[in-house]
Amino acid sequence: MPQETSLNVRSSPSWSATRHGACVIVCLLIGTVAVGQEHWGYSGEAGAAHWAELSPACAGSNQSPVDLARFAEADLPPIQFSYAASVIDVVNNGHTVQVASEAGSQITIDGRVYRLLQVHFHAPSEHHINGASFPLEAHLVHAAENGDLAVVGVMFQAGDANGVLAEALENVPDTVDEKHVFS
Repeated sequence: MPQETSLNVRSSPSWSATRHGACVIVCLLIGTVAVGQEHWGYSGEAGAAHWAELSPACAGSNQSPVDLARFAEADLPPIQFSYAASVIDVVNNGHTVQVASEAGSQITIDGRVYRLLQVHFHAPSEHHINGASFPLEAHLVHAAENGDLAVVGVMFQAGDANGVLAEALENVPDTVDEKHVFS
């Protein structure tokens, strides 16, 4: 498992979503997952080897990171994305940077609407594509009315700046649990 590293986003290169054919990962989680408030990490006593001890929800055999290596052709309807380019707040939660956006951003999968709850980041990427890690991965976490989740993962490479992403990352608080609210 790659080690989660501290990412100084204010001095890092600009980020752009990779154009790799499999850059968007969608996970539909049926039902809600209750995860406790236990402290977890990527190494030591709070690392991945101990996650099942910290929370029984993490005791499965298909845990992150996932290496997406074998793809099957499928005739699936496309995901419909409807996002507003706005940020409400940015939080340093001690594990990652988490961004909330205005209400109204959502995706539709097979006619079912999932509203965007938050976006958070992993550096380096939590998942791999054909064994390759990426410098940054965003998870766009959505929920349907009944609580089912749909998570869209986007891999990033250094490249041209994304204005909305740059604004959010330039305002990441230095203190854990501090929130920067945009007006």
